[in-house]
Amino acid sequence: MPNTGTEDNANLAALGLLGVLSGFGLVARKKKED
Repeated sequence: MPNTGTEDNANLAALGLLGVLSGFGLVARKKKED
């Protein structure tokens, strides 16, 4: 197996984590405004 496959999976995981974290941040910000 080439290393590029694992690198792609790591990048996808990192992007997913960033998306989830930013999503939680937006939700927390909206809750604070209310």
